[in-house]
Amino acid sequence: MRRHSNVPGLPELSVQAIHETASGTLYVATSGGVSVLGAGEFVQIEGLAEILPSPTPELYDDPDGGVWVKSEKGSALLARGTVTVFSGRWPFYRRDEVASGPDGRRLLRSPDGVIHRDDEAVLDGYYTSAVAKDDRGNLFIAAEEGLLRVRVAWLRTLSTADGLPDDNIYPILEGRAGEVWIGTWVSGLARYRDGAVAPAGPWRLASTLSLYEDAAGALWVSTMGSVCVMRDETCTPLPPAAAELVKGGARVIAEDSAGRIWLGTQTAVVVGTPSASASVSATHPSSGDSAFAMADDDAGSAMTWRAFGTAEGLSSAWARALLETRSGEILLATNGGGVARWAHDEFEVFGIADGLPSEHIRDLHEDDSGRLWIATEDAALCRATLPLRRPLDLDCLNSSRGLFDDSIHRILDDGMGRLWMSTNQGIFWADREDLDAVLDGARDRLTPVGYSEAHGMLDREANGGMQPAGMRDRRGRLWFPTQGGMVIFDPATIARSQPPVVVIERVSVGGAVRSVATGLAADVRLRPVERDLEFRWTALEFSRPEEVRYRYRLRGYDASWHDAGSQTRAMYSGLPAGRL
Repeated sequence: MRRHSNVPGLPELSVQAIHETASGTLYVATSGGVSVLGAGEFVQIEGLAEILPSPTPELYDDPDGGVWVKSEKGSALLARGTVTVFSGRWPFYRRDEVASGPDGRRLLRSPDGVIHRDDEAVLDGYYTSAVAKDDRGNLFIAAEEGLLRVRVAWLRTLSTADGLPDDNIYPILEGRAGEVWIGTWVSGLARYRDGAVAPAGPWRLASTLSLYEDAAGALWVSTMGSVCVMRDETCTPLPPAAAELVKGGARVIAEDSAGRIWLGTQTAVVVGTPSASASVSATHPSSGDSAFAMADDDAGSAMTWRAFGTAEGLSSAWARALLETRSGEILLATNGGGVARWAHDEFEVFGIADGLPSEHIRDLHEDDSGRLWIATEDAALCRATLPLRRPLDLDCLNSSRGLFDDSIHRILDDGMGRLWMSTNQGIFWADREDLDAVLDGARDRLTPVGYSEAHGMLDREANGGMQPAGMRDRRGRLWFPTQGGMVIFDPATIARSQPPVVVIERVSVGGAVRSVATGLAADVRLRPVERDLEFRWTALEFSRPEEVRYRYRLRGYDASWHDAGSQTRAMYSGLPAGRL
């Protein structure tokens, strides 16, 4: 045994607590301060003057890393080289009184309530005795007033309260520099950067229809009346001849791998092709006629613009989304003209005659297996094999088989095996494997997970019909425009739902209760004259009980499962004799 005295780095020799972390770091607390052992020497930790000196300091691990220092004056968290002090009226008293909140921040329990790490009171005025967290991240707090629940923050919103000029949002785009461009319906374009929102551009009162950042880093902006190209905070309109082709604005702006710029309007699909040759003047297409224009200035320079209508095979020239597949196919989602495929200088259209349930298409998405997902406005979600060929290899799914809503605005892949979709009834996700299983006939129904006002959305109605109507940013977050501002999800924080435990609460025979609280096992014997049976059940789901859906089946009698929706009771009459 070696005795240490007059040790440099220790505030005092009256050691009150010694703590070794899981990584082997040694902390020593004295009545005058705390020191950490590193490279064979003790180094005193600065920044604890608010809570030390104290006669009996204590040390213990934080569940998410770091070390807590507890004293009579307060507490401090030592983590990642920083010291965060909690002093005054918010000390905590036992190590079980700290937990991770639904948003990932620390929650400290005091005699007066539960608070966030930054001293923001969450529950003020409650006397709490225990805090626990379930496997879904919800906090349950025992208080004198009863059991309290702090639900997981599934999403965050960005609205006029955060500085947006308008809550009715349509196109949304992340720029190359990390800023987010937000197009509003009546108040123009806004830019979200470094946590702040500010109006952008001279279109403060214009409706923003679509946004696109091209390969050169220029931002293309379409309003209700025109298209311009923004470089260095200056947006230059297209030259008059080209602008004539897109008068009224473009709902779609995209650039393909060949460098062509595609502009989809309500009356034409306009394609700008890199060219150094002259071109004829513009004539806006009408009655299916094509038209050409030459752009010869900084906005769309050396571009020959061509507008396409019905003469080139489009049954509807109103484009809503454009997708270039991995194999180089150019596909257009149209409003009333189905899916248009560009090939050999003309369009081939796939519609109802080819198996699509609707020709009003909102979005197109190619998944990582090379299959195409087609979002219709009013009928179903469809999956097709690429490349598109007649006859279409197509399967569709609607709400009768569990789809959250039949009208879908946008499809986004979260990179974790789930497809997220926005609708007028909210935003939902479904596992790709589950979608494939239902479409392949291996499962009867889809079980999506949806979000609405009950989960924090300001308005469940999402917006679409313009591109892009949602995006996945560089951090993996999903952004959806709605009538109530932006809705932002971080899929990494949202676990897949696990079926809750189901308990049979009561079984009745002929109206008389035969069994109560039997769990899932209900051994009920019917006498020969007994033919009527009722059973009631519930699910032990406390996070989102209103979203639980049930199926039931009486083996030996039912050939298949019955969908009960939110109903928790089943009744049978005239049952046959025998084992059920």
